[in-house]
Amino acid sequence: MHLEELRMIFPDLRVIFILRDPREMMASLKFITQKVGGDGQPGQYHPVVYSLYWRDAAETIARYAVEEPGLVCRVKFEDLISKPNAEAARLADFLGSRVEGDVMRTDANTSFSSAARKSITPTEMWICEKIAGDAMRERAYPLSGERPRFRDVGDLVRVSLRFTQYQIGRIIRDTARRESIKAFVRRRFGKRTSS
Repeated sequence: MHLEELRMIFPDLRVIFILRDPREMMASLKFITQKVGGDGQPGQYHPVVYSLYWRDAAETIARYAVEEPGLVCRVKFEDLISKPNAEAARLADFLGSRVEGDVMRTDANTSFSSAARKSITPTEMWICEKIAGDAMRERAYPLSGERPRFRDVGDLVRVSLRFTQYQIGRIIRDTARRESIKAFVRRRFGKRTSS
């Protein structure tokens, strides 16, 4: 989302953009266990906001990949996991380097390391696919066809309240986060007003 600014600071910038199925990312963020000094915070998660962010990021990177070949290398997270050697070779080639030996996989990087893997609700999947569905299909992420369910309303309200409380706290306490939130809102609504 800040690629133009980064390119002004680093004129020889090259970008490796790792894309993951947004529904998997959403589950990871929704159910992350907050650790002291750790990454992630469940209060960052909301299905509407994350779906908009994922779609915008995927479309922005795709535009840069077409407009400026050689600037961006797009990688699917799922390919990194399923064929790490081939993807490592491709990334090394993009960076003008090479891979020595096989890529070693270590401990899984997951929000569910100490518990069973969880999924977002069918309603959250429906929201994601309504917002980001076209971008998902373009990147070969099949849609589930899930429909909203009344029994998911309570969970959606709880997630919305947690998200709102977390964002208000960020706005009040942290100037940098306040600017980040304002930039996201400007991008969302600025597109409509500038066209």
